[in-house]
Amino acid sequence: MVAGIPLVIGARKGLPNFNEFSMHTEVQVERKFQFSRPNTNSPVNQTNEMYVVGITNVFGVEGWNSYSNTYPGAWKSAFGRI
Repeated sequence: MVAGIPLVIGARKGLPNFNEFSMHTEVQVERKFQFSRPNTNSPVNQTNEMYVVGITNVFGVEGWNSYSNTYPGAWKSAFGRI
């Protein structure tokens, strides 16, 4: 992509059209605390702190078939014998 304008890689009659590809990266950071005490009625005597870090990638592809009728031989000529 150059300046936000997508490039056309190739097109072939009878094959579904490629419309859009998107990628989203998400980073999540959590901070958790744990408070401990020896028994139910006593004050807190110990604490723990924990950080949980997660990274996720999401990919999406959009395509459609713009032809109302099937194109005879399109898959055979594009991908060989299926």
